[in-house]
Amino acid sequence: MAAKFKQGSRNFVIRNKSKNKGSVFGNLKDLKAKIIFTFSILCIYRFLTHIPIPGVDLSALQALYSKYSSKMLDSIDSFSGGSLQKASIMALGLAPYISSSIIMQLLGSTSEYLKSLKKDSDGNLKIKQYTRYLTVVICSIQSYGLSWGLEYFNDSVNSLVILPGIFFKLSTVASFLGGTILVMWLAEQISSKGLGNGSSWIIFVNISISGFAYFLRLLSRLSDGSLSYIHFLVFVAMICLIVFAIIFFEKTARFIKIIIPSQRGLMSNIESRNRIPIKLNVSGVLPPMFAEIFVGFLAALGNISWKSLGVPEILISFISSEFFYIVLKMFAIVLFAFVYSTVAMNPKTMSQDLASSGRFVPGHKTGDQTEKFFERVIFRVTAYGALYLIFIAFVPDIFIKKLNPCLSISGTSFLILAGVSMEFAEQVQVHGMSYFMSKIASIKK
Repeated sequence: MAAKFKQGSRNFVIRNKSKNKGSVFGNLKDLKAKIIFTFSILCIYRFLTHIPIPGVDLSALQALYSKYSSKMLDSIDSFSGGSLQKASIMALGLAPYISSSIIMQLLGSTSEYLKSLKKDSDGNLKIKQYTRYLTVVICSIQSYGLSWGLEYFNDSVNSLVILPGIFFKLSTVASFLGGTILVMWLAEQISSKGLGNGSSWIIFVNISISGFAYFLRLLSRLSDGSLSYIHFLVFVAMICLIVFAIIFFEKTARFIKIIIPSQRGLMSNIESRNRIPIKLNVSGVLPPMFAEIFVGFLAALGNISWKSLGVPEILISFISSEFFYIVLKMFAIVLFAFVYSTVAMNPKTMSQDLASSGRFVPGHKTGDQTEKFFERVIFRVTAYGALYLIFIAFVPDIFIKKLNPCLSISGTSFLILAGVSMEFAEQVQVHGMSYFMSKIASIKK
């Protein structure tokens, strides 16, 4: 009986281990499947960026883009991975979706109807649907503006548009709108079935493609002697310094200690867990990216509008100058940073959540005092965060482009690349930790 019992228990242990082994490696298989799915969707997206809209002479467009190229246009084009200068159906990309998402988030903090929808899952689905509807409206307006701009440069010398007219405008709007809806759907597929945020990955790939093209241009200048090795090394060191600064400041946060009455007198390490982190850059990459897209489209369409409205050339030259671009972008970054911080971290909501859970901030009474304390802290942190975003957004314009004028990648691009890379590393780390813990549990059994 004993032998049979031992044999039976041994078989049970073997079966149990094999079952745990499957669950252990299931985590890695899931990670591998998500990476492959994400990579496949991104490859499909990059293929679609090579499909141009109908009725445009691409060679004339390339010549026109080279003639009127500017930092603002290059920044917008880097977000689309070069789709803008190719008149691709993906030229607008996620710009209308990002704009509509920010508008809906801002409305969500002021509209009582949207606030009530946020409280349940069905309401959040409705907000997502409203965001899609608003994306269609914004994309249609931007698409019509681009079609009108393309026809504006159509003359006897540059036949940019083959058959101008209402049919070209309608086909252009339909092409850009279809491309934006398609890329929005691809981004949602990555977010639901892949690894990380789909919108971030698509912008990451676009910037990487543009950055790789700029790097090849840099190597060609290095090989023909127009760029010295010392300038090249300083350029690489500056990029490494910017990336290091981004990683450091993105991890920086102001921690507010929270006390639970039942935990008084307990160990200090338990108290340290009850803290509210307020990140230095609570708004993320949205303020500089939205500011760059907003200012870029405003300048690109404005230059055409000013000329058609008969605005004096001296005023047009000032509006098109780099100084005006820098001032307007700095103002937009600060404005969007403060507005978005109030949406992401509402002092009144934070104070009410603490009061309802029985927690409080040391030295501040629950209610108005705690709310005012959060307002002061969030305002100060957001102010420092806005200065950090301005620093990152303009350092390449001030220093790197002095060393290498052929580089048109902005500091916002570095911020996106570093942010998505850190997010990917965290996702892999979570899966790796899950695999490690499952393996330890299987060994114990």
